[in-house]
Amino acid sequence: MIMARLAALVLTLVSALSTSYAADVYRNELAGFQLSTPPGWHVVDPALNLKTVKSQKLNDEQQRAELRKYSSRLLLILSKYPPSFRGLNPTLKIDLKPSEGKTPMAMMESLIPVFQKGFKQFKIVQVPSEATLGGVTGAYFQGTYQLVVRRSSYPAASEMWILPHQGGFLVIGANTSQAEKDGARQEMLDAVSSLALF
Repeated sequence: MIMARLAALVLTLVSALSTSYAADVYRNELAGFQLSTPPGWHVVDPALNLKTVKSQKLNDEQQRAELRKYSSRLLLILSKYPPSFRGLNPTLKIDLKPSEGKTPMAMMESLIPVFQKGFKQFKIVQVPSEATLGGVTGAYFQGTYQLVVRRSSYPAASEMWILPHQGGFLVIGANTSQAEKDGARQEMLDAVSSLALF
């Protein structure tokens, strides 16, 4: 357990040293990807994101633990508004995770019951299906749910892509409001469509 945490810390530190963010392009040499970032969006400190995640109210303790673990491994977090924004702040998150011997589709399908158990009013909008990004075919899914943060509740929408990459998976999550009117979803889709893997 200690060795796994140490390895994750080293990966995080090396990843931070191998990234560049300039002229609306984020590039991570260690993780082997780059994408165009939406103009005016904010790079969020993973520690601050983890604090926000801990304030979310989920239906299941295991789901809370998994979400916190996932949030501690994020490579990139972008938000439309500053982290101090009150309300549902549209976010784009990218993570590298082990494949656990699964295909992208099998991994995506294994996450659906976790989401159903963890989020209130969870509904599948787009069942897991094949999708291609950066020239690589993986899995895509879209769902809606009620996000409860502290004492507030927000109708949220999420999209996720899982792509095989570097012997594991590149996981991309885009989250926004169901009634999104500020163009955030299209900005995130444009960013995701610009993904290049190397």
